[in-house]
Amino acid sequence: STLRDRFKAQIAWREVIRRRFGAQVSINQRDIDRALTTSATESGEDVVELQVQKISLPLPGSLNQSLMARRYAEADALRTKFAGCKSMPELARSVGDARYDDLKFIRPGSIGEPTRSMLLSAKDGDMLPPVTAAGGIEVYAVCGRRAIKTDEKQQQKAAEDLQQREFDMHARRYLLDLKQDAHIERR
Repeated sequence: STLRDRFKAQIAWREVIRRRFGAQVSINQRDIDRALTTSATESGEDVVELQVQKISLPLPGSLNQSLMARRYAEADALRTKFAGCKSMPELARSVGDARYDDLKFIRPGSIGEPTRSMLLSAKDGDMLPPVTAAGGIEVYAVCGRRAIKTDEKQQQKAAEDLQQREFDMHARRYLLDLKQDAHIERR
């Protein structure tokens, strides 16, 4: 019976809080998206897909410093001539043995570090500095991004979690206020 009384008291308290503060708690779609993004990045999932284009400048098997410096200079020259994603195929043709790849929309998790973090921090329409890869030197351009859609159940659960956090915060404050205002008289 004690446990039953405790459950009844918890349910009654929850109802008091919901009635009293229900109008003050409002969760919008931006809050839900932010919560989903935060939880996805903490668990290592991708929340966005990037539209990426790449130009690869191959390096021959015998590698020397002067050849590598010349390739980096060519990659920097491509970067200065960059005028948007539409100019990428033309830029690749301007360098003799460069290879152009339109990677379309890819998840950042499929690209290794440090390129992944640079892609995620770049704005749409930006070209990244040249990076060294296994086959040579690569230059990436971020052309766009789109959010990965989450299902309705995940959104609803995130909204309920946010709403519950708000109610818990109001309940703690209200309980503190009640304790401060309470007057206990002993006879």
